[in-house]
Amino acid sequence: MKDATAWALESPEPHRLMLNDSQVPVGRGYREAVPLALLTVSFQSIKAALMNPVKSLRSE
Repeated sequence: MKDATAWALESPEPHRLMLNDSQVPVGRGYREAVPLALLTVSFQSIKAALMNPVKSLRSE
């Protein structure tokens, strides 16, 4: 079995990765999940920053 580095250097296009069919949906899932997570966290952060702390402490 060849070393991975040696194989990559001998490859005609070493900058390209070979993906099999099971890896493509995982990549698409991350591509859709990361912006959704960033949007959710940003929304919750802005909502918390704009909230009046005195009002929330009074209700506790």
